[in-house]
Amino acid sequence: MATRGRKSTPKKTPVKSVDELRERSSVPEKPIATQGKEKSKIKVLFFLPDDASLSEMHLDEISKKIPSTKQADPLCLVIHSDGGNPFAAVKIMRLLKSIFGSVIALLPEKAYSAGALMTLGADELYMSVNACLGPLDLPMEHPQDGTLISALDVINASTTIATFVDEIAAKRFSDLRTNKKIRSRTEAAKIAYQSATESVLPILSKIDPYLTQKSYRELKIAWWYAYDLLIAGLMKNTPHLAWNTSKTLTTSFPAHEYAIFRDEAKKMLKLPVQGLENFSDWSLIKPDFDILRSAGIEITYKEL
Repeated sequence: MATRGRKSTPKKTPVKSVDELRERSSVPEKPIATQGKEKSKIKVLFFLPDDASLSEMHLDEISKKIPSTKQADPLCLVIHSDGGNPFAAVKIMRLLKSIFGSVIALLPEKAYSAGALMTLGADELYMSVNACLGPLDLPMEHPQDGTLISALDVINASTTIATFVDEIAAKRFSDLRTNKKIRSRTEAAKIAYQSATESVLPILSKIDPYLTQKSYRELKIAWWYAYDLLIAGLMKNTPHLAWNTSKTLTTSFPAHEYAIFRDEAKKMLKLPVQGLENFSDWSLIKPDFDILRSAGIEITYKEL
């Protein structure tokens, strides 16, 4: 899942830690009230690659920053991503689920493509009212000019042409019968479809069967990865629903850039999405998110 045409966030002056950023921005550390037994610290991983750069390098960096031993506490995973490599996205979620008791995905703004894939493997998902997910129709390089095209567009091209042939043939058949040029229905149908087919032959000749088959494989990869993550995460008790949601994410949206907002994620995708405004610890996490995103820092693990 590659670039979506968005500009990446400009990199800022390097800093040593988020605490130094707090001092620079004059955002005070919010104390956690304690009465009697001390409250457990909130474990947070900020994953903020603003462009479509999600890759194996992010997996390596995350593995170095998070604890290496099993943690009973949940992890709050703050995602802000335009996507990237789907294989890396799956590996990151498998790593996090193997270390932490559960993973709570927090989505303040966006998780497109491979970023959206990551959210499916979480145990809980919270989205702000204007946050959005993206479809999973994998972009792929056009073999001639290297431009990125949707695998779904390649598949749909054949279907669109077939529909176009039917429409041309139907109109031609009607003309032949209405004007009584051809009395035989069979002969009129034969002439109509032959004429319609000949009209689209120049287009059909440009369809690459290898590219079509590759597109089928790419869509199947996205579909199956989405299903595997869902049955281990957001839909672990509803495999049939997970299958349908995976199919919808892969094949049902008009463009790879389509924004799936919270309400649509609930109603169309049947995802168990909750409002980020209702997540009790978001007020403690949001100041760090704002600072790190502004500074262009992609990965930070912190215990608040």
